[in-house]
Amino acid sequence: METGRNDTHSSQGNLSEEQTECARATLTEKEAEQEDQLSTLLSSACELLVRRKHSKHYEQAAKLLEKALTKAQEASNEIVEAEVCGKLAEVFLSLDDYAKSLDYGQKCISLSKTTGCKNLEALAYGCVGNAYSKIGELERGREFLIKSLDANSTTGDQKQKWKCLHNLGVIYSDLGDTESAIRYFRESLTVAENVGDKLAIGESHGGLGNAFYKTGQYEDAILHNERHLAMAKEVKDKGSEAQACGNLGSICISKGNYIEAFSLYQQQLTLYEETGDKFGEGNAKGSLGNVYLCRGKTRKAIEYYEAQLNIANMLKNKRAQAQAFGRIGRAQDSLGENRSAQKNLEKFLQLSIEMGDKTNEGFAYGFLGNTHRCLGNYEKALEMEKKFLEISKSTNDKPAEGLANAFLGSIYYSLGDFEKALQHRRFNLAINRELGDRTGEGRSVEKVGNIHFELGDYNKAIECYQQSLDIALAIKDKPLEAGSYANLGNSFLALGMYSQAVKMFEKAVPYAKDVADKRMEGQMLGNLGIAYNRIGNHQKGLECHLRHLSLCEDLEEKQGEATAHGNIGMVSYRIGNYKEAIKHIEKQISISSSIGDIGGEMAGYLNLGKVRIQLGELTKATELQQKALSFAEKMGSLEKRSSCHFDLGITYSKLQKYELACDHLEQCTTLYAEMRRLLFEKDVYKISLSDLQASAYRLYTQCLLQQGKDEEALLVTERARSAALADMMVVSYSQQDPSGVKRENLSGTKMREVVSRLGGSIIYYALSGKGKENVIVWSFQSNGDPKFMGEATEWKNLLNEALAEIGVNIKAVECEDRSFLSREAQRRDKNEETDQLQGLENLTVCPHSKRITPTERPSAREKLYDILLGGAFHDPTAKDLIIVPDEELHRVPFAALQDENNQSLAEKHRIRVLPSLSVMKEIFECPSEYHNQKGAVVVGDPDVGLVKLKKSQDPELVTRLDKANKEAQEIGKLVGVKPLIGEEATKARFLKELDNAALVHIAAHGNPETGEIAFAPPPQKRKPILDEEDVVLTMAEVQNAKVRAKLVVLSCCHSARGHIRAEGVIGIARAFLGAGARSVLASLWAIDDKATMEFMRSFYHHLKLGKKASEALYQATAALRRSEKFRDRLYWAPFVLIGDDVAFDNLEEIAQDNM
Repeated sequence: METGRNDTHSSQGNLSEEQTECARATLTEKEAEQEDQLSTLLSSACELLVRRKHSKHYEQAAKLLEKALTKAQEASNEIVEAEVCGKLAEVFLSLDDYAKSLDYGQKCISLSKTTGCKNLEALAYGCVGNAYSKIGELERGREFLIKSLDANSTTGDQKQKWKCLHNLGVIYSDLGDTESAIRYFRESLTVAENVGDKLAIGESHGGLGNAFYKTGQYEDAILHNERHLAMAKEVKDKGSEAQACGNLGSICISKGNYIEAFSLYQQQLTLYEETGDKFGEGNAKGSLGNVYLCRGKTRKAIEYYEAQLNIANMLKNKRAQAQAFGRIGRAQDSLGENRSAQKNLEKFLQLSIEMGDKTNEGFAYGFLGNTHRCLGNYEKALEMEKKFLEISKSTNDKPAEGLANAFLGSIYYSLGDFEKALQHRRFNLAINRELGDRTGEGRSVEKVGNIHFELGDYNKAIECYQQSLDIALAIKDKPLEAGSYANLGNSFLALGMYSQAVKMFEKAVPYAKDVADKRMEGQMLGNLGIAYNRIGNHQKGLECHLRHLSLCEDLEEKQGEATAHGNIGMVSYRIGNYKEAIKHIEKQISISSSIGDIGGEMAGYLNLGKVRIQLGELTKATELQQKALSFAEKMGSLEKRSSCHFDLGITYSKLQKYELACDHLEQCTTLYAEMRRLLFEKDVYKISLSDLQASAYRLYTQCLLQQGKDEEALLVTERARSAALADMMVVSYSQQDPSGVKRENLSGTKMREVVSRLGGSIIYYALSGKGKENVIVWSFQSNGDPKFMGEATEWKNLLNEALAEIGVNIKAVECEDRSFLSREAQRRDKNEETDQLQGLENLTVCPHSKRITPTERPSAREKLYDILLGGAFHDPTAKDLIIVPDEELHRVPFAALQDENNQSLAEKHRIRVLPSLSVMKEIFECPSEYHNQKGAVVVGDPDVGLVKLKKSQDPELVTRLDKANKEAQEIGKLVGVKPLIGEEATKARFLKELDNAALVHIAAHGNPETGEIAFAPPPQKRKPILDEEDVVLTMAEVQNAKVRAKLVVLSCCHSARGHIRAEGVIGIARAFLGAGARSVLASLWAIDDKATMEFMRSFYHHLKLGKKASEALYQATAALRRSEKFRDRLYWAPFVLIGDDVAFDNLEEIAQDNM
């Protein structure tokens, strides 16, 4: 910000009439002639000064005044000599020749004291004070201006008084004493208004605007600066107009309005060039550099800063030199050119101290401290940032105080002290929001996100990064935009969403290259390299990390250098080059230790432990892992602590110290649960995180089984099973804010209560082994105790063979295609690699005697029965069979499996599938009044049309479904409701009626991968090619709806399908359960339309008789088996009942309240 010093605003210091007459009375005729010549020179000079159009006018006036001075000295006229010296002091001040200004000012002071001219004395003190302040000697400048004000008190010259008050305001503002500055500017405004001087009024407003800007009161700052601009334009004073434009530009930058700021600074530069004000021209160029810096064009910014420095050097202006050095240094720091930045910032600091400029001294400490942080000199950095904070508080400079807190937050972040880092960063964010500083707010919220990320709170981190990205896009801040994309990429990386992470990083890297920001480019390359490694592309990953290392070495960026060595080490580890891995990881530890980066040390020790495990050096591995854990505990990071505990669990399991392994795995999984909890309602993040965490739960389960702890092993497995679904159900049933919900793990007591209510035979499965090639089987006894039955092998191939025997995707069926192409879905990367799997290899769950291997029976259905269910029933006569599958076991058509008597399970049992026992606990404990007892919604044959799906280039025609239409008509008639058919079957209409329904039936097109359903578009959105979001009912939309239905029947193709994840089957059926539905009937594969109609008739007939859903399913499949046409397993085996076993008291009257 600039505040004008109206140094030649009027010809202050002219002799009084009495003094002039007195002087003339003593003149000889010759002297009178000389006096006339002198008077002519002074008049001509004054005429030029009044014009104030260009520096050439000042230069011409200076020549005339120097001639006049010679004449006055020849005439020995000290009074006129004093007057001329005063004017020369003012003129050379305006010409930025401060040495001459000081010289003539001092002469004027001496002469005015000799002659007793108080008005000239006041003027001279003022000029000298302004000259000192211009060269940065603010305290000396203030002393002379106070003397000027004292001298003026005896003359009553109001214009000179205004000048003193105004310039004192400027100096106090530069000294950081904003309170005193505002007081002097207000006094100057009062004086200006009293004398009616419009230019002075405008510049007083400008001074106030500058002071309010420094305290963050932007609205007041804008108001006063706009008044300044208006006054300057009215009196046609270009210099004053330029100052006002510059001040308004500074406010625009702080508010993120870079385009407007650039325009104002361009106007300012033009005005200064027109008036020949070199000091102002330099300042304007520096301001334009600030805009380029904010827009990410750092090299361009440096060009402008160097132009400012050249002008400052020419003028020998310390203040301008200091500002230019500071700006160049800060820009170089942002590019990672640390040594160059350090040199320039040290010059900035030195000049600021010499000038007594406390404000800039504080900034110099701040920027220099940040450079020391980048160089790894944390102790020096802390010392400097604390000085910056102290100065900013003493000067009441809110923006500076916010920046000091930001820099301190960065240091504590680098040191791994996240609690202190978060404290300082939140303070910085609060100040930026208070000030309305959008640029600062964007960067602050991004840094707060980084801390949440390190603490393992990915939900808060992603929210922060999304906010910073929104701000960046709004204010067109390219560096912030690139950083936000990179940070989102890191979050997706941590959640195991590797493809999304690569997309984010690929958006960020080109920006860093474009602006030649080597530090950012290195960081982006490091992130991208990690993502490539995780999806198995190690060559690309290594290339990225080597380039990152090279850039960091060039920049002397020690922390980045250590990180790059660590990443190169991990690539070497993954490809089996352990010698190279050790070399680089030890380098990471060494560098991190030398700069006090405990996060880098922690990562190094942990990764070195992984290498030692692979080399069989298990004792060394535990020592390294314990060191890593000690650092992780200091950092307080959930993710890092859990990683250390998990790796210790792996090592102790390999040492067969299962009890110690379990101790660490218990701590690991407890931390995992907290990380999931912090994701609150973000189901997609929880699902992905569960994939990463699954290995720990499997290893923990296997270590417990090694100790014969069957029940504890099952309860550990249960903790991770459908955890996100159970969380979702708790929120749905309780109607609470997700952040206030904390679901307890299933205890042994609660497990027995659930098992007791379920009744029947319960078989529980968990995948095991590094490739999940085995299945652990438990069976619940009549007393509710789980019994470990053994570990089944070779099930995967048998499953595919069994499906082929049934004819799934092989036999043709008379079926209208109720499927539509998938939109882009979240799925686990096929090539994703996690180091966690290393701990599961070669760990045998049970002795060979407990291995369950396929029998010699001929069919795959029989063999699959033998390994998954043979001998698992505690009561073979139990009618109810309840299956709790794991991951891909959800694909098993249990109804079609054939027992030792060649009977299918569907012939003997009422079968249900449960996502987990914890899910059933939530269903059993939900409030009795939650689920509707009345109301139904039936949907059939939505009239969709051509849809542009995100996954396909061309629109897809979603056809009408005649059989689904008839099915919906029949079901609607049976339950007494008018079905939503054709154009009436819109998503909005369905979601509205869903809230009041106890029964939901949908016969429509379903997504073959997720089961998501196509509805008719709303009338106002119908057009030749529809948008996907207007017709597709997504899982997210279902989960966000209020579902109080007891039963949801999904008569769509593939409605029980979904992406197989550690969480379970992620599809539309799960979405309905999570949103509150008690039970869902769905299909594993596409089936014949006529068979579906026969099945539904029978199913609803038995529901109508008051039978439970499992019995209705049992009877409906039996009806198909008895029919000549549909007796094949392909027709009756795909139907699965998921969740509770519900019944309706009077199905015919279910909709009576809605009739």
